[in-house]
Amino acid sequence: MSSNAEGKAQDPRRSLGDFIIELESSGVGPVDTELCHLLWTECAGRALFAEAVLRAAATAGVTVEPESAAFADWVVELCPRLSLELGPGDTAAASVLAQLSAVSEPTAVRALTAVADDLLGGIGVNDPEGVLIRLHSSGMLTRVEDSVRGSLLQVPTLIAAKLRYDLTTTPDAGPVVASLLEVLIEHMESAGA
Repeated sequence: MSSNAEGKAQDPRRSLGDFIIELESSGVGPVDTELCHLLWTECAGRALFAEAVLRAAATAGVTVEPESAAFADWVVELCPRLSLELGPGDTAAASVLAQLSAVSEPTAVRALTAVADDLLGGIGVNDPEGVLIRLHSSGMLTRVEDSVRGSLLQVPTLIAAKLRYDLTTTPDAGPVVASLLEVLIEHMESAGA
């Protein structure tokens, strides 16, 4: 992460152009423009994370498939821990939402309010809608359109896989995921009723 002249941390995201330049200058070689765009999206503009993904895939001799869940789940085990440069509440929220596929905004809010206490040591999320807005502006959440369900939110594939992997190495992960499942099952049952 870089910092500005005042010593404040800068957003680790890069514009697509800066992202491509950083990847090429890092020594991972020239990367196809289409692949760069996919990596930029699925890594939420985090060039250092994309570089780690490319290096891991090159070392293993596999094709980089940024949108593939199977590729993402495999490659993130070979990448260093991901620093999102977010506050602890927003990082916890991103970890919760990474457990889900694409969900509606009400489902995301319900999931955050239900399990945030477990992740944040009881301090909870006071403004889940605000958290969603911050995650969206930081690239941690993207909007996808579903022909049946409408506009949905999802954590980009590579980021989601890394957050899930990092959460499994956290001692309190089991109860958090179990709580999330209980809430989602209850939510589905009440929606069906």
